[in-house]
Amino acid sequence: MREERNFFYRVSEFLGRYFVALVVLTNPRDIFIGCLAQFTIMPLGAFFLAKIFNLPSELAVGLVLLGTCPGGTASNVMTYLAKGDVALSI
Repeated sequence: MREERNFFYRVSEFLGRYFVALVVLTNPRDIFIGCLAQFTIMPLGAFFLAKIFNLPSELAVGLVLLGTCPGGTASNVMTYLAKGDVALSI
């Protein structure tokens, strides 16, 4: 029974990596736009919101950092692509 689970785990891990590689190779523009938005547009938006609401510098820095942090599924995908521990990134 344990060997069967190990086999299915290996197959699902292989298919998952194959799928991620397939998506990245077939849609590189979409991946680039997503990364560009996450690491430039989102922090800039947070910076401008901090300026508009005249936040203290401590809160402004925190808001910009939160704007830079990928959320939800994007965090898991980035952790997976970086070969990190996805269970710890949740």
